[in-house]
Amino acid sequence: MPNKNISQFNKIAKDNKIIKFIESHGLLLLFLFCFIVYNSNFRIIHSADAIPAKLLPFIILQNHNLYFDHFSSYYDDPYFLVFTKGHYLSLFPIVTPILLTPVYLFGYLYLYFNRGLRST
Repeated sequence: MPNKNISQFNKIAKDNKIIKFIESHGLLLLFLFCFIVYNSNFRIIHSADAIPAKLLPFIILQNHNLYFDHFSSYYDDPYFLVFTKGHYLSLFPIVTPILLTPVYLFGYLYLYFNRGLRST
């Protein structure tokens, strides 16, 4: 008798569209579930380590150099900047911000023409 019940359950399960969807999209659903659980605290985790990576493409486009001299006064203790040979430079690697500079071009042009961002 128990085998008959199991076979009936398997037949019903195979006909169910939800189970077919879960079987065919299992990894995607697992990823979405983990992503939702990870972000469910609704808090933004801020780190000042990312500030040089965010600003460097704008500095390159505006000043054509790698110096954070204009931004050093905005922070009380800019531990992410190092003062060397009269200029502030990023303490963190600069390869990724340099490679992403073309992506920032559209935002820079918008700020340049609409918000009055001019070279100083």
